[in-house]
Amino acid sequence: MTTITTGGTQWADASGPGAGFTVSSVSTAPEPPVRGGSVTVTVSGTLTEGVSGGRTRTAVSYGIIAMADRTAALPAAEAGPYSATVAFDLPADGPTGSYVATVWFIDQNDAEIAAINITFTI
Repeated sequence: MTTITTGGTQWADASGPGAGFTVSSVSTAPEPPVRGGSVTVTVSGTLTEGVSGGRTRTAVSYGIIAMADRTAALPAAEAGPYSATVAFDLPADGPTGSYVATVWFIDQNDAEIAAINITFTI
């Protein structure tokens, strides 16, 4: 698993074998994320097959403490270049330190097509 740093945020592709979405870039806004704020993550890459729907799931943790868990619709798209945006809120009373957000992309057949881990410090 290769880790790529963008600003103060690091991300790594955590997809399993045969993933249908090859991630090439991840960006967060704001950079770096802030306590009590909303974080928008944009993931870009290439779909090997089209998707007619599905969902994303984003889980944010501070160590073993769950800080956020959100599910959203995955828009339909043809095979080829693809970008998806997910958002989550960080609690205002969350501790300072290192956080990990994991984002899963799940297609209309309930198959995981990609997963990424994003690490950031507040």
